Amino acid sequence: MRRMMDLVVAVQKSGRVYNRMMKETARQCGITKPAMDILLFLHNNPEYNKASDVSERRFLAKSYVSRAVDLLQKEGYLQVDMDPQDRRVLRLTPLEKADDIIAQGMETQERFSKWLYKDVSPEEMEEMHRIYSKIMVNLDEMQRSL
Repeated sequence: MRRMMDLVVAVQKSGRVYNRMMKETARQCGITKPAMDILLFLHNNPEYNKASDVSERRFLAKSYVSRAVDLLQKEGYLQVDMDPQDRRVLRLTPLEKADDIIAQGMETQERFSKWLYKDVSPEEMEEMHRIYSKIMVNLDEMQRSL
């Protein structure tokens, strides 16, 4: 049980550190952390370009996403289009104006990753990936059963 709690604490702590780093990067870029989250998500996951994708896959409240999308669109960083097949669906596309912000956010992600895994060997990374993949499958099963 203790090892499981250590893992939970490590995940929570890494999330807090990442969020602190990304909040500072967003501030330096003149945007909010939610806006940075959305731009990076869209850049890293272009196949998930709906506002609902951002909310569901990043576990963010719809209101959080909606406010950030409105801000990004107003500032000229994001194009928002209604899906022709379903008018309730909004398709999001980062615009060229967002490129520098995305690059700075990606640099912060890279810096966080290097710092987090600085003493972890490639073999340990591979093993960790295999273990986390199994854990994610188990969590998905648990979530469906609740």
